[in-house]
Amino acid sequence: MEAERVPADRAEAISVLARWLSLLAKMPVGLPTPPAPLAVNALKALRALCEQGDAVLLDSLSIADNARTLYGVVALASANIDAIDADVNADTASAGLLLWGHARKNALACLVCIASNEARCKRLVLCNTDTVEGPGVGSSPGPSVCGCCVDILHSRASRADMEGLRLSTNLLRNVSMPAANRAAVGAVGGAITGLLEQVSHKEPNVAALVAATLRLLVQGCDLNATRAASVPSVFGRILDLDMTRLHPHARAELARFICLTIAHADASSLNESVLDMRALRFGAFLLGSKYPELHREAVSALRVARNRMDCGWIGDGITVPVAGSETLLPQVLRALVDAGSLSAAECEGLLA
Repeated sequence: MEAERVPADRAEAISVLARWLSLLAKMPVGLPTPPAPLAVNALKALRALCEQGDAVLLDSLSIADNARTLYGVVALASANIDAIDADVNADTASAGLLLWGHARKNALACLVCIASNEARCKRLVLCNTDTVEGPGVGSSPGPSVCGCCVDILHSRASRADMEGLRLSTNLLRNVSMPAANRAAVGAVGGAITGLLEQVSHKEPNVAALVAATLRLLVQGCDLNATRAASVPSVFGRILDLDMTRLHPHARAELARFICLTIAHADASSLNESVLDMRALRFGAFLLGSKYPELHREAVSALRVARNRMDCGWIGDGITVPVAGSETLLPQVLRALVDAGSLSAAECEGLLA
């Protein structure tokens, strides 16, 4: 069977675009300088090609040099956007703020398309670990593609860039899906804290992506659970959320993040702020679901807390929303044991 090929006309177009991308990625970073309009247009054209979902094109873009060019563009755009934002006297038009914003969004959109299957996600994270030169990225250890996204999470200048923030969190979520990537993503400086800073984002889609990424990072990765538990007041921003405005999907993801962190973090990192009774109440929300896997995640965290808190444990102080009413934890657990969703052994020490 003949190998799949990119048509000649498309291959030529991609070659032209790649040359422009290389020029853009190598532009010097100094005082804010607007990008070449032709390079920005090349990014826009490449995004359109990527969004067609051509597997050959996406596979070719995921290899080291091509992917590095794309996240080099993101890093360079972010550096210029931050520099323009920091200069109160800057003429944003002549400095190219709008053009840099378009360039960053189009490069991120290309990377999101590339990160649409497991093999390419692994390639982006595990095979492209060279540091991208430029402010922000060079200071973050780990995969450059993740470092670029983390820089955006922390950037003051990105607050108004809803699409850029959505794309960067989407990309982080995608590359965190393969279990093999999670420790490397969590190793990027500021990854977990940057996500926690965005849990209350006013755009529901961004907040949901942030919640899902936090859960993925600690699921099946004890190292990331320990990293999360070591963050001062790790659950503080989550516990301050307005529950009436939090989408049930995001609430479930954040509850899973709390429970998985408590259940799998190294015991030495479990301090009073991690084992806060409010955090346990938040995590116990999972017991009101219909999925046994979520019940077990909640019970695992509650048992760890019970064993660590010893005489400070107040099981009756935890309620679970069931059928529209708050029900005491022991009562909920007995009902789940009777239904066969949990075993009495799994709930040992929690039923009294």
